[in-house]
Amino acid sequence: MAKNALQMLGRKSRELAQREFVASLSRPINSLTLAQKIFARSGPEALWTVALTFIAEGVPECGYALVDFAIEHAGQEAPELGCIANYMALYGNLDTLNSATKNTRALIYRLKALPLERALRTELLVSLQMNLGGANITRDALLATGFGLYQWQWQSEGLTDIEMLLPDATAAVAWLSHSYVPAGMEQASLRSKLKRLREALRSEEITLRSIETNQAEDPVKLIELVDQIALGG
Repeated sequence: MAKNALQMLGRKSRELAQREFVASLSRPINSLTLAQKIFARSGPEALWTVALTFIAEGVPECGYALVDFAIEHAGQEAPELGCIANYMALYGNLDTLNSATKNTRALIYRLKALPLERALRTELLVSLQMNLGGANITRDALLATGFGLYQWQWQSEGLTDIEMLLPDATAAVAWLSHSYVPAGMEQASLRSKLKRLREALRSEEITLRSIETNQAEDPVKLIELVDQIALGG
């Protein structure tokens, strides 16, 4: 994955990264010092290129330290890795996301520790559940790390509760707002779907339950969050 990402970065950055890697073979290297130097002298693309080069060349300890620095200082400049699952594999020190099934809790703790924006972290957690499914090991890991605090529930008989666990009410509303597709509204605009969602929340046809307290969140608060999304979309 790191090798594929490198091909999308600039030639000069790749040449610089190779020089830094070759030089590191003959002397001790301080990852933080190297990251600071590359970032200050050559910018975010070069920083990401050096980090990915160390990973691709089989020096993961230094490579992931550089990636952590890049995430914190140049997160918006991250290279295109193809899909969110690849980002999660990179952030979680994994070859592929599928290998996370053996140590899901360690991956989630790493995602929690990284200085990621809340929206990106939520997107990664959603992707994790979609890729690994609603297995008990994934659910238990989310609960243990404090990321699985909220879950949507249908109040109508015969409807299955939504398995997705989310870290807070804002993230839960954002996720449902872009996932909610009432029957017959597959081609409707987002605003039209959100209008129907408001009705469902107001009538408490669907509720957001706090797993910590086992209480439903105030629908008025949830509708306000939906309205904010409608205004933005």
